[in-house]
Amino acid sequence: MRELCALKGFERWMKLLDILYTMSQSDEMKYISSNHVKGLNEKESVRLNTIFRFALENFKREITIAEVAALAGLTESSFSRFFSQRTRKTFTAFINEIRLHHACELLIENRMSVTAICFECGFNNLSNFNRQFLKAYRISPLGYRKQYWERPS
Repeated sequence: MRELCALKGFERWMKLLDILYTMSQSDEMKYISSNHVKGLNEKESVRLNTIFRFALENFKREITIAEVAALAGLTESSFSRFFSQRTRKTFTAFINEIRLHHACELLIENRMSVTAICFECGFNNLSNFNRQFLKAYRISPLGYRKQYWERPS
């Protein structure tokens, strides 16, 4: 790793890849944080993957915590605790990230109105959509669209 600091350009990248490859082949492991205590076992991994898949397939409609908790086989409070401990965000924040990412794609790719995009992405009202978008990207949806449409090709 010390050699890496002395290298430049392509040689530096190659050395980094060599280090990463060596690490990936090693059977030795030592935790450097205490987060491994809350690591995922196989059952938790399956549960989290089920939740992620469900969210990606259903983000365009209203999703309740009760619905996802039932899917995960947990009570609502247990689900909220489980999800936030493993993702470091609430389920609502996670769904909003998915919705906003989809909105960005639609703003760039087509000429749907911002209102149509808002509802297409699963938001229930335009003012909440604009507020969430502004909070996440520090620009309005229309401003975001203008950034991409006014760029020279």
